[in-house]
Amino acid sequence: MSDFSDKLNKLRFTTDGDKPTASDAKPPGRRVYSISELSRKIKALLQEKFDLIWVSGEISNLFQAASGHLYFDLKDANAQIRAVTFRAQAQRLPCNLEDGLNILAMGRISLYEKRGNYQMIVEYAEPAGVGVLQKQFEQLKKRLHEEGLFDDQHKQKIPYLPSIIGIVTSLQGAVIHDMQTIFNGRFENRHLRIAPSAVQGAKAPDEIAAAIELLNQCKDTGLIILARGGGSFEDLNAFNSEIVARAIFNSKIPIISAIGHETDFTIADFTADLRAPTPTAAAEMALPDKEELRDYLQGRQHSMCRSLAHQLQSLRQAVDLAGRRLKHPKLRLERFQRRLDELTNRLRFSGTTRLRPAREQLAYLKSQLTQLAPQKQLSNLHLKLELIQTKLLETIGILYLLNRHRTRAVTTALKAYNPLDVLKRGYSITRTIETSPQLVTDSGAVAPKQKLEVLLAKGRLTVEVKKNR
Repeated sequence: MSDFSDKLNKLRFTTDGDKPTASDAKPPGRRVYSISELSRKIKALLQEKFDLIWVSGEISNLFQAASGHLYFDLKDANAQIRAVTFRAQAQRLPCNLEDGLNILAMGRISLYEKRGNYQMIVEYAEPAGVGVLQKQFEQLKKRLHEEGLFDDQHKQKIPYLPSIIGIVTSLQGAVIHDMQTIFNGRFENRHLRIAPSAVQGAKAPDEIAAAIELLNQCKDTGLIILARGGGSFEDLNAFNSEIVARAIFNSKIPIISAIGHETDFTIADFTADLRAPTPTAAAEMALPDKEELRDYLQGRQHSMCRSLAHQLQSLRQAVDLAGRRLKHPKLRLERFQRRLDELTNRLRFSGTTRLRPAREQLAYLKSQLTQLAPQKQLSNLHLKLELIQTKLLETIGILYLLNRHRTRAVTTALKAYNPLDVLKRGYSITRTIETSPQLVTDSGAVAPKQKLEVLLAKGRLTVEVKKNR
């Protein structure tokens, strides 16, 4: 640069009124540059001195040519410079350039010879501050992930129908009003507990963490929603802070994060028990639709009624079948009588159809029958039948009494094991308070300050564990 200055100092210029003398026409050692040659010299000096430099500034007058090149100005409070990004580099930029955007640009200083203007040829650009914030975000995300703050084993189950829903958000934006509209539409008269907090700025992380801790002090809070509307990466940076992540992780109450839009991800999203794409989606996930729940319960009630009716009908059919299979002894006696009549008729028919050679045998048989007195045998058979009938009746009576005693014993045992009768004797049933309650039979299965439900013979109690042994 000094050589170029020395050469410029050797040049002599005259005013319009001066006339060059003969000695001035061709002084010894004088070098006269053409405009093109001078522009090339200046361009070479600029490119040599300012090769691949970083510049920060605000974009203005952005214009995209038909060729795909981007032309714009980079300015600060006191100066500006023309800049250009050629199509190949513009397609590889990590962000879209737009007027008003503060960027960090890397490139070369050059000279546009046709106009004599110097400009910056931008090879790469990123939003100012995003690079540092992104690096901090990735470092914190990696460290917290290694500590286990994002592990699924630490995620708490979101309650199906929380009694009170805590909301950490700003009261200034439209987020809280949109969420209240969703809550009122899905399940009116639900209790909301709002912990106001800044969601942007230097004080926001501490206020968000304090709001989460405050809601945890309210033991009846069933669910916390951490909500904020959309914004830039810098706007959401409060939710990428370690203090907020640890407040979420240490919360005893399940937390749904609803930060920004669906494409926005923050450290709070990874740490929370559940992530919602938007605040309104979080409101829909926190509460079921009241009408849908009512329809579901009515459907279950009808299904249970149909099932009970079907079981009752099956039992009735079983009783009828058993009644038809249990025949009275008199019917069996009548069957024997018919069989005896049939045999007698066959005997008579056989006696009348024998051939003459057998008549003597028949006469003999008749005499034998007379001697044996078939009527007496018939009488004996009647006596045997009556005896059999008596024994059958006695056996049925004994079976009836035996089954009756067994039924009474089973009924007594069922009553003895009836939980309600046990409760009436002073006992109680203890179970956890959750969507699927579990019976508590071991003190080690519960934790201090955990709420339990105690079922009594009349009514129930909700208690809190102070100490388990």
